[in-house]
Amino acid sequence: MATDATIRTEHAAAHAIAEGAAKVADGARKVLPGGKGTKQDPLDSFDEGRRVVLQDKPQGDGEAPIATEGVVIDVNRGRKQITVRVDDGKTQTLRVAAPDTPTDVVVSCTDKAGAKVTHDFKRVS
Repeated sequence: MATDATIRTEHAAAHAIAEGAAKVADGARKVLPGGKGTKQDPLDSFDEGRRVVLQDKPQGDGEAPIATEGVVIDVNRGRKQITVRVDDGKTQTLRVAAPDTPTDVVVSCTDKAGAKVTHDFKRVS
């Protein structure tokens, strides 16, 4: 026969396990494609001042991709563009590439949670 204290402790433990499972399910829903809470705007990861790596797509066969580091200096959500100042001091303006279209550069960074984020962009200037 269980005492009232044992029953309360078991219920509290079961409640804590259920809450943990719900948080895991919410996290999985945010990560999986089409889940609620998925980021619809790729520009959410690229805020001003964020360090990024630009990796040009190879133009020919056997050509190695060229990687350049830079800092996001402007985010234009209306035009779906970012402007990046690369290490040599020049700026590059990049537009988010539409699905199934050719891209010029892949931009990657580490988001606020510490996860690596990459998106395809088309070079504007």
